[in-house]
Amino acid sequence: MGGALGRVMNAIFFDLKRAYHGTLRVGRERLRALGLTAARFDLLFALTDDGQKRAPLTYQSALRRVLGVTRPTVSRMLQSLEKLGLVIRRQSMVDRRQVEVRLTACGWIRFRAAYRVLTMSGWSLVALEKALSGMSVEGSDNLVAAFCPFLHLGEIDETEDFLTKVRRGFGDFATLTYPWSLFDD
Repeated sequence: MGGALGRVMNAIFFDLKRAYHGTLRVGRERLRALGLTAARFDLLFALTDDGQKRAPLTYQSALRRVLGVTRPTVSRMLQSLEKLGLVIRRQSMVDRRQVEVRLTACGWIRFRAAYRVLTMSGWSLVALEKALSGMSVEGSDNLVAAFCPFLHLGEIDETEDFLTKVRRGFGDFATLTYPWSLFDD
């Protein structure tokens, strides 16, 4: 039998790909309302101290390693964020080979708004728990209030551990990490 029906794709690869696209889809609407994308949010987060305060400065080369992307990719991302007035770049006076990157006041305000919506509200944690329990995440605006009593944090820990093993196994060594819960100490 020819065509796509005659070929077999690894179900785990397919499921991981679709889960990835699903997480982007459910967060995209919230980020778009704030003029951001998931990639831009990640980069802005990398310019903070775990989302709590602006880091004094970050070298562009460090962002590349933290995000696990290439030099041209981080350069393009920063260029678009500069045009939006969210970051500034300049050559380092300490090490002329380095480019320093800082959040602008506007960048900090935009980032904090997105961080509140996605992370501090508990939305991302509860969205993941809903997905793991087989419930639809779409259209659930008040997830935390409706779902918090049912959280199974151990299941989320196991999922995170599994996905980290998969990432490492495929050579992804990006180090950007988010505090995964507003319930953490």
